Amino acid sequence: MFDPPAMPPSALALIESGRLPKPLVEHFGPDHQPSSEPGGWNDIAWAIYLQLDNPALDSEVRGPLALLGAYAFIKTCEYEFQVLVKRSELAMELLSRAEKYGIGEEEIDPLNKWAYDAYEAGAGIR
Repeated sequence: MFDPPAMPPSALALIESGRLPKPLVEHFGPDHQPSSEPGGWNDIAWAIYLQLDNPALDSEVRGPLALLGAYAFIKTCEYEFQVLVKRSELAMELLSRAEKYGIGEEEIDPLNKWAYDAYEAGAGIR
């Protein structure tokens, strides 16, 4: 289809910081990429989506985590073409949450554009 943008700096910084919620740590290898387990980005996306509703989640982690979740949903669009529209919608939802939690436009806009373009492409094939 088309290449997704690079991982946003805040999302990468969250992974490198060691502040990922425990259920997510096991999904990443030492290179800060998804481990070789089946599911990869898909499992990460859904784990983050659920984790953001955890009231005990550190408020400083919410923005970068939502951004990472949006990125993960975008990465799943590469191989989940049949659910492109839904994954794009989920990415846009998490980008909205990331903005609410203080992530700036400079990190949100490239992902939002990609998610919207993917949504449009997916809607065109339905």
